[in-house]
Amino acid sequence: LFLLISTFLISFFSIREWSLSRQSLLRVLNLHTAAVNALDLDTFFIYSASGDRHVAVLPHTHVAAPTRFPHPRGVASIRAHGGQIITGSGDGHVRVICTRSRDHRVLRGHVDIVRSVDADARRIASGSYDATIKIWDGKRLLHTLAGHGSRVYCVHVGATGVVSASVDGTVAFWDFAYNVPMARALIGE
Repeated sequence: LFLLISTFLISFFSIREWSLSRQSLLRVLNLHTAAVNALDLDTFFIYSASGDRHVAVLPHTHVAAPTRFPHPRGVASIRAHGGQIITGSGDGHVRVICTRSRDHRVLRGHVDIVRSVDADARRIASGSYDATIKIWDGKRLLHTLAGHGSRVYCVHVGATGVVSASVDGTVAFWDFAYNVPMARALIGE
């Protein structure tokens, strides 16, 4: 098992890769020139998203130059799923990048920073500072879910719906059958 932690060190931004089984630092990765905003990993690769307008993909097992995917604005969120990298960025767009061909699709619909993305085998969910969640099939917009009073910071796709969290202090579960919040919890004040 590995643990990734994004840290700021003196004048650069880095990612620290830790071995949980050995409880030791494996390596420090200096892949970006601006803040590392999001991380993901799978069995083979580390994926990082940065304000430097790039996604970096680096193998776990050996030291190699990262594969970099440029974006027109800073990248705020990332999710690797099924041979694709899904990103959300400061231009309000979601990008779906094929890791093999490097081809990508741009999903347009948000009007502010896309702060969180997640996916399952059939859907992509994106949460934005525009206070909405968008559900995509990978090529087109299926639904816009509105109900939070402020920026959406986190989305997670589950088997029957999406869970979202907002800076307004609410967490909502959106059922795929109805596309409305089926349960809401107010967290904090």
